[in-house]
Amino acid sequence: MMKKLLLVLNVLCILVMCGWTYAAKRSFKPAYTLDDVYNRNAHVSFDESSMTHKKTSYSELYESSDLIVKGVCKKVEGYRLESVLREFQISKVYKGKCGEFIDIYEPSSPTAWQSYFVEDGYLNMHDGQEYVLFLKKCKYQNKYYINKGALGKYTDKKESLFAYKDNKDYSYNDIKGKEAVIIYQDDLKLYNQVVSKISKWK
Repeated sequence: MMKKLLLVLNVLCILVMCGWTYAAKRSFKPAYTLDDVYNRNAHVSFDESSMTHKKTSYSELYESSDLIVKGVCKKVEGYRLESVLREFQISKVYKGKCGEFIDIYEPSSPTAWQSYFVEDGYLNMHDGQEYVLFLKKCKYQNKYYINKGALGKYTDKKESLFAYKDNKDYSYNDIKGKEAVIIYQDDLKLYNQVVSKISKWK
């Protein structure tokens, strides 16, 4: 009888702990969000190590992507360590298979120090904006992440690139309205090449 009682108590404790964990995850709100970045003209910091030139090509970008889609950026689903989880509504699939809605991890994010951290030259998507995305599938989740940072996201906005200089301090207003940070001429050439190719996709 005592063993059964202890077993029941252990099960109840596990259920309570799981419930608390779930509630904490569901109710978590970061101290600093993308809206704060936009509205408060946050300081911008760049991960220069991730922006070191990694020579690639259009064929490599295409072949290494598990999913290539066109669609509209929707709401922020949540904030994770050094990433933002976004909902994305698909209007066209160019490579791979997926449903109408997918979740995407964006590599750049707000920080606990009330600044905006830019990873691999990538600038976060904006709600309601249409994009073409080159994506990789997460290994253990039914979610995706941007392939090759700044080189994995495209829009039809003109003058959407930002030229970074490492001897200057930046705030969000300096990069407002831009879609990617490009340093190297090879990356700029590839970016424009991809823009030219996807503009011909139906």
